[in-house]
Amino acid sequence: ILYAVLDYLVDELMLIGVHLQEKLDHLESMIFDNRFESSEIQSIYDLKRKVARLHNMSAPVGDMCAELSRLHPEIVPKELIPYYRDIQDHVQRTNRLTFMLRDALSDALQVNMSLITIRQNEVVKRLAGWGAILTLPTIIFTMYGTNFKYMPLYDWDIGYPVVLALTGLACRELYKKLKSSGWL
Repeated sequence: ILYAVLDYLVDELMLIGVHLQEKLDHLESMIFDNRFESSEIQSIYDLKRKVARLHNMSAPVGDMCAELSRLHPEIVPKELIPYYRDIQDHVQRTNRLTFMLRDALSDALQVNMSLITIRQNEVVKRLAGWGAILTLPTIIFTMYGTNFKYMPLYDWDIGYPVVLALTGLACRELYKKLKSSGWL
């Protein structure tokens, strides 16, 4: 009876491991398809806890089967020892699965964080590019707004439109250069 109970328990633990593997596969596909929201990181941690619980449930069963295999033949008949070793093998497979799942979940978290960092770097590049474009007219117009008496084009009738045109041209050229380099 003990063998039947342990065999059933280990088979169920393996099914739980396979189910957790399917959940992990789904999470990984969401991460790489950019459908994974940062609010769903909790699901990875929940899955890690479930994997740890699975390991905590299966490891003692393996130890128990190892002890049963070593007991005196009067307590555990010799003909049952191969069955307990079979259960022990199933437990080892389940434990290997939990180790693999734990590593894969850690890898999934690291990949997700790397993808987030890459997206943030792209946003920062764009912000820096637009900041550079906006800095150019800010500096030019600040200089002309200081009311110095002797500024280039200051006393000329078309000086203001020329400064505006040159500033617009400089901004356009900077925009084209940043766009071609991938910063915008």
